[in-house]
Amino acid sequence: MLIALGAGTVNWRTLALGVPADPISLAFDGVLVALLGAYLVAIARLSKRGRAWSGASGCAYVAGLAILFFALGSGFSRYDDTNPLVHVVQHVLVMMVAPPLIVLGRPLVLFAQAGSRRLQRATIR
Repeated sequence: MLIALGAGTVNWRTLALGVPADPISLAFDGVLVALLGAYLVAIARLSKRGRAWSGASGCAYVAGLAILFFALGSGFSRYDDTNPLVHVVQHVLVMMVAPPLIVLGRPLVLFAQAGSRRLQRATIR
């Protein structure tokens, strides 16, 4: 099925399954996975110390990373050069939607609380 958005035509199958396989896109996806993994490891370390982490913060962080993946690493990004509407939506997602969600996830607070004393001091500085 095709849909016309702006100047270009968007294929729903490409949106769902068209993850770019070029090296830059794969590197970006790898960075997102690493950030998510580090966040989850920090939550696990914090829980080992007997401290709980806010579920709302975790959900906000994961949602921010998911929006970044959708905008820049999924099939949606295949249309950013050919469809002006997709390009504008990408800008809105990357600059106005994902950053506040990531900040609400409080990753620096989590890493400071889950880290060693040395890391905590370095983070405070």
